[in-house]
Amino acid sequence: MCRAAMLASQPRATAGASLNSNRPGSTWAGPELAALLSLRSSARHSAEDEVARILSPALGTLRSNPKLITVMLNCLAQSRRADLAERVLSTLCDNKLEVNVFHCSAVISSLGKSGAWPKALSLLWKLP
Repeated sequence: MCRAAMLASQPRATAGASLNSNRPGSTWAGPELAALLSLRSSARHSAEDEVARILSPALGTLRSNPKLITVMLNCLAQSRRADLAERVLSTLCDNKLEVNVFHCSAVISSLGKSGAWPKALSLLWKLP
């Protein structure tokens, strides 16, 4: 489990920097990450709706600080949640957030390591 996920599961007083923290180099351990990690693998449609619902309050912060997106996607990858990382990336695109090469790389790597190489290859071909 990644450091951010461990922090997210701790009580708020000791959880470290929150999603709303603007400190350089801070670790994202907001309630959104904990909620994402608690999602179970389920029907794709309902999971996409849940990801959108969870991320909705944080979209403004994520838009202004893309490094938080990288931290989130890397944490999902380290937690072996490639399916969820892919859904997060899709949700970000649907909400017109700028997705960069670091975000795509985290998801591609996660998909590849989970054996979903056709999905990883498909995402790679979609890169500008």
